Amino acid sequence: MEHDEDVRTSCFTRLAVLQAQHGDELAYGGILSEGFPFRGRRVPFLNYQKGIYRAAVQRGPAALSIQTSARSPYADVETVNGFSYDYRADSIDQPDNRALRAAAELGVPIVYFVASRSGLYQPLYPYYVTQDYPAERRVLVSPGRLVGRSTNPIRC
Repeated sequence: MEHDEDVRTSCFTRLAVLQAQHGDELAYGGILSEGFPFRGRRVPFLNYQKGIYRAAVQRGPAALSIQTSARSPYADVETVNGFSYDYRADSIDQPDNRALRAAAELGVPIVYFVASRSGLYQPLYPYYVTQDYPAERRVLVSPGRLVGRSTNPIRC
């Protein structure tokens, strides 16, 4: 899992630089669409067309990021403990939903890209999938912080 930890660290580091340059909200076009560098490759931050994303360079099963678009068909909503985030439609065991649940099982940090309007996102990280509610087809995604390497998360 060290490889995936390095992917996440590269992702978070690049997002921090982009936010320092452009502010808390980042445009998809021309900024987020450029992805981040990882060992000589360009890795996307997210999949603009679907909410749950696991990068091809990852070796482990857990999602790298999730996103809620400005016109989301899902009932993602902010709560006092973070966000209630819906599973992807179709089977509860389809690959994206498995990647979301794997993030919970492994306790790895993810990025939650929340759209403020079409094409403009606020990346929230590190966030953690802290609860899984399969009967309700949703998870709870909560803020946390990193201490040292991302394998030592502190969930708030």
